[in-house]
Amino acid sequence: MKKRITLLLCIVLLTCCGAKTKSEETLEAKTFTTKDVELLKNHGLDVTENNEVKVDKDGNMVFMVDEKEVRVPFTLLDDKDGDQKITDVLKEQKEASKETKNEVKKESEKKQEKPSEKKEPTGTYREAKDYESIAFSEEYREDASMNKGESYVQRDGENGKKEIVYSVKVVDGVDSEWTVKSSSVVKHPVNKIIVNGTYEARGSMSDGYATEVYNLINAKRRANGLSNLTWSNSLYNSAQIRAKEISVLFEHTRPNGQSVLSMANDINGENIVYGRIDMDFLVNLWINSPGHYSNIMNDFNYTATAVYIEDGYAYAVQLFGY
Repeated sequence: MKKRITLLLCIVLLTCCGAKTKSEETLEAKTFTTKDVELLKNHGLDVTENNEVKVDKDGNMVFMVDEKEVRVPFTLLDDKDGDQKITDVLKEQKEASKETKNEVKKESEKKQEKPSEKKEPTGTYREAKDYESIAFSEEYREDASMNKGESYVQRDGENGKKEIVYSVKVVDGVDSEWTVKSSSVVKHPVNKIIVNGTYEARGSMSDGYATEVYNLINAKRRANGLSNLTWSNSLYNSAQIRAKEISVLFEHTRPNGQSVLSMANDINGENIVYGRIDMDFLVNLWINSPGHYSNIMNDFNYTATAVYIEDGYAYAVQLFGY
């Protein structure tokens, strides 16, 4: 007679807080044969000393193998292929546990991985142009017909212009790096030309002769019922310069090419003459010239005369102003 073993199956319901359910289910008794017990043991599944085994709500027997929970369907004990099916179930659960462990390991390793370094953003490039000024230089020239110490600007200077082409790196919409690609002169500068006089007078000014000419002029005016012209020191300063200039260039245009009227704002007329050193002779040359005579008899208010003597000749100038 086969020995019968009765196992008491306890249905254990576990909750997250470990509390009992509101109503406990009735424990079901199951009778195992010695063969059933041996079958379980052959697979490393031992029952308790009280021949009890936990059964979950799905009818799976719950065992602890290598500190891991293993579940085996209760119905496999009565299956003719139960031995093989229990083997398959245990193998499947073992592999599933292994995969879960590997996934946990991979996830842990992933979290521990060193974060990748942030890549430098790649930029785009654009072309830009800029312009720079090229300063003009000063060029000096000499003019032997001008008195030494005198000068004038013959031509004003103009700055040139240079074009610079850049390759601009743009990162996140911001210009981050400028590199010169090329540069070229689009306008050449124009040098400023300054003319300096080099003529050194060998003669001298004569205040005495200048006063004599001034008196002769006023005498001619009084003889024609006109008042005397008032002496102007400002006009005298300009007349002295002009007396030397006409010894170089005997014209109403100055040696620098400018009009005599550009010397000073108070100059409104000019008489010039040169010849032997005889003031009566020189003044009579003016009186006998309609243009010069008109200036002498005009309604000017001021005048000044200057006489420059050089190499036996007298160079006389009379300036007029209002």
